Amino acid sequence: MVNTISAKDLSTLLQGKSRFALIDVREAGEYNSSHIADSSLIPRRELEFRMDVSAPVKGEQLVICDDDGRRAALAAATLAHMGYSNVSVLDRGINQWSTEGYPTEWGSNVISKDFGERMEVEHHVPEIEATELHERIERGDKLVILDTRTPEEYQRFCIPGGRSVPGGELALRVTDITKDLDEDTTIIINCAGRTRSVIGTRVLQRMGLTNIYGLKNGTSGWLLAGYELETGGDRLDLPEPSSQGLAAAEDYAARLAEEDGVRYLDVGTVQSMLDEREQKTCYFVDVRTAEEYAAGHIPGFRWFPGGQVVQRSDDVLVVKNCPVIFCCDGRARATFIASWYRQFGFEEVYAVDGGTTAWASSGRPLETGSGGVSPTGLEEARGQVKLLSPQELDADRPASIIFVEASSDFS
Repeated sequence: MVNTISAKDLSTLLQGKSRFALIDVREAGEYNSSHIADSSLIPRRELEFRMDVSAPVKGEQLVICDDDGRRAALAAATLAHMGYSNVSVLDRGINQWSTEGYPTEWGSNVISKDFGERMEVEHHVPEIEATELHERIERGDKLVILDTRTPEEYQRFCIPGGRSVPGGELALRVTDITKDLDEDTTIIINCAGRTRSVIGTRVLQRMGLTNIYGLKNGTSGWLLAGYELETGGDRLDLPEPSSQGLAAAEDYAARLAEEDGVRYLDVGTVQSMLDEREQKTCYFVDVRTAEEYAAGHIPGFRWFPGGQVVQRSDDVLVVKNCPVIFCCDGRARATFIASWYRQFGFEEVYAVDGGTTAWASSGRPLETGSGGVSPTGLEEARGQVKLLSPQELDADRPASIIFVEASSDFS
């Protein structure tokens, strides 16, 4: 029998400080249309792929929701089979939640986006319209366009002439990117929409740079204004931080730590917390580039690039009211990300003092590779199904072939 939780009891739980996860198992389109604040989206079809890192402690309290309770009940059974022992379903789902007068919100990654909107107003983060940027490009004005999305997003399309500098790398690399520019050069920060460009522009504003603007509505606004995007952008190389660039980043990080309340943990304390990670939920996140992570990371730390960690806090901290520890190769990048989480309002936010460098210097080993985790139950499932090669499928086509990914992938 499936355990249920009432809308009233869930509301009380959300207002408290207990450790629990509220997981919405619908698809992204449904979630974006309306969901309960502070819920994390993990579609039912992705549970086996994501739960081990999203909720690593099997005994944590999990509340599962959907629109009416039916998919949530099926998801609860899946989670029980995966070993989770404290799972309940929102009684009659979000429909009942709304009927009882409790609020919902719409959109994705709302925590970060809402914060970005407030920060833009409070700190007067400067923006530039797509039409004005296009005019400046056409005139040949002195411009540098820095794209703070992921490298993969950048390569699909970018503002013409833009250069890839993922958001988590911006403060570390900007000194070396701009050191040879004329003083009257304008720096433009863009993303796909608003949040990452606002946050990136605020980073440079707080570092003391001038003549900087975020591109209003990013690549989406550029398209809506009738301009073409560049495809296959290849300006991906990030400069190695010089001593001057590293010093600027470290000074900025020290100021952030003091102003925003970022706390540091030595490697011995981090080791102790890693040793307890199967009993106490704690998120261990390496915010460097994929290449750096693969070359050597602290065992037990997952890779999540810094810019995306800021954008997707609800995907990182699925279990509420738990500590999160960020790591880089020193202090700078981990501090940058931790400072944002402190500004979001999260309390137990830490950075590894000295990062992977301090870890290795203490005699502890680093782990190489991408650190991917095999989906729960994959080997068991493989033993129960017949696998066909593409040639075998083509030679003996069945009456129907069912595609189990999202419809967007199918099309």
